[in-house]
Order: sequence, then structure tokens, then C-alpha cells
Amino acid sequence: MKDITESELAAQYQRASSAWPFIHQTELARGLPRMLLFAVGSRETNLTNEVGDFGHGHGVWQLDNRWHTPPGGFARFDVNVPLQCAIAAAMLHDMLASTGGNVEEAAAIYNSGQRGEFGTTHHNYGIDVRQRMQFLQRKFGNGSRVQQGTPAWFHRELGLASPFVKGDDVRVVQKKTSAAPDGVFGPVTQTH
Repeated sequence: MKDITESELAAQYQRASSAWPFIHQTELARGLPRMLLFAVGSRETNLTNEVGDFGHGHGVWQLDNRWHTPPGGFARFDVNVPLQCAIAAAMLHDMLASTGGNVEEAAAIYNSGQRGEFGTTHHNYGIDVRQRMQFLQRKFGNGSRVQQGTPAWFHRELGLASPFVKGDDVRVVQKKTSAAPDGVFGPVTQTH
């Protein structure tokens, strides 16, 4: 991970999840991999609400005022972390859908507006976000509160992830929602 220790990242997560408990619900509601919003927020602002990037980046997830205008303008946006979270989640959802669920590539697009690492901060943004996300998942769990030994198909949350979630449970959901039953949870299944 770039310029952060595991203990610093863990402390950022604990502070942010306590102050903004809606982040996990937003990830779930938008079908994002667990901890992705925390990882992006950590990379952008150390999970603090600020105006950065020489006055162009706004909020925890640094919405750039040269390319975006949030509802109600930036004066409202800067003090509304739930709105910041919702907008970042919607953007990341769309970027994951366009990259086949590839977290590294979606994060790179989030940072630079283009595919790949070329043009991202320090040319490693996507890699760093994925590493932060994976560390947080290992350290704080994937959010499942079921007993050990319970089969994954019985309890796992289905949603867009990187790589895409596969299995018979996905096929069942696809059949019930009229999606093509290929057993792969991608953007089409998410829409259904």
C-alpha cells in the first residue's frame, strides 16, 4: 500500500465507520465490493471530509469541480457526507460495470477518467485501492455474520465484485429475476 501502514489504515477505517455508518449500507445497496468506498476514501483523503487538490477536489471521495457539479452545488455537497458517499458509489458502480468488475481498472478510471493506470496519481492508484480494500476485508471481515462452516451459497451477499461472483446461488437468483442463468453475477444480473 502506498504511503500508509496497515495500522494507520485500520485506524482510518475504524474512525470513518464509526462517524459514517452509512458507508457499508451504501456499498451493499449499490452492489459494490465491501470496503471499496473505504479504500477509495482512504487513498483520496485519509477518510476525512475536505477540499483538496488545490481547491478542485471536494469531500471524502474528492469529486472534481472541473468535471462534475453535484445536486445543489458544492456548498451543499461539501457538508453532506451521505450525498458524497452516494455519488461516489454510483460512479464506482458504473465504472465496475464497464470494466467487468475489475476493481483496479474501475478505481483508475475513478481517479483519472481513463482506463488503465496511465494518468493516475503516482501511476498506481487502482493497484493501491485494491490492496487497501483487500487489507480491510481481511482485517475487518466481509460483513457476514453467519456461523463458520455454513456453505457460501446459503449466506453470501450477491452483488458486483471483482472478480464476478459465480455459483449455483447466482443461477437461482438469475432464474427468479429473468436474467440469463449463466451463474455469473455481472452488471446485467445486478440490473435484474
